[in-house]
Amino acid sequence: MSPTSSLPAPTGAPPVADVLIGLYVQALRTGRGWTQRDLALLLGRPPHWIADLERARRSATAEDLSTVLLRCGIADYNIVRGLQAWLMPSPEPHTLTDRAPGAEERLHHFEYSASAIRLCAPFQLPAFLRTPAYAQALENAACTGEEQVSSGRRLLPVCASLLVVLDETVLGRLAGSPAVKAEQIAYLQQVVDRDEVRLLVTPKNAMGLPEQLCELTLYDFDHPLYVVEQGHPVYLNGPPASGRSRHRLITNALEAAAGSDHSQHLLAKYLKRFRRQPTAGQGAARVPAPLSAAPRNR
Repeated sequence: MSPTSSLPAPTGAPPVADVLIGLYVQALRTGRGWTQRDLALLLGRPPHWIADLERARRSATAEDLSTVLLRCGIADYNIVRGLQAWLMPSPEPHTLTDRAPGAEERLHHFEYSASAIRLCAPFQLPAFLRTPAYAQALENAACTGEEQVSSGRRLLPVCASLLVVLDETVLGRLAGSPAVKAEQIAYLQQVVDRDEVRLLVTPKNAMGLPEQLCELTLYDFDHPLYVVEQGHPVYLNGPPASGRSRHRLITNALEAAAGSDHSQHLLAKYLKRFRRQPTAGQGAARVPAPLSAAPRNR
């Protein structure tokens, strides 16, 4: 277990395991409608103990974590053991790969905890922007070995600022059928029109990122949390030098992207292209209702 008490503040970033555990405990607590005092009473702890845990000012012990998870309804042995493994001493305390069961659900919790998200997607559409049919098409392609991508689907985060930079090649790549892809692009247009997402497209001839990178700005934390999806989510935070380098990577991708108007033009272009392509046995593309989370109650 890596101590946090000796870390300088605010210039030092706490170990990423402490940040993730704090965010996860907060998500479980608020999901049950509990205040910090409510959970503290169940654990026999003072309220400031919960506050320190959730804000990564305290490192949990394996026993503490097991008790908190059990009180919050997480009794699965494999999940508990997987999260306890986060507490093991690490030569890289600011990098953590989440291989425990339920990693996709936890990633949604962390996205939902953010006040702002900037995500650059050079190879695939982010899971929280996929329609059910498109996600199913990706899953089918992954099963047959046609695509080496994550095929899940998550709720659309509710945050003050959600910015996605998408590579143009993702718009042009067929998944499932032309009707499925047309439905997906029409859905992107809808969430942009509703101002739920600001979507920018990187033209084919522009230099983008070599991997999907997401920056989460978190309440109560001085340092952003970065997420790289490589089969399993890889989380990174501080120290400041490496944080700035990842911040610069995302900023460079934003500078390479087309403006909002041209990005909308590209969406319209590919929607028209896929609607023109025949699909046997299917009618016009239907735009699904958005898969959005309920407003947060912090």
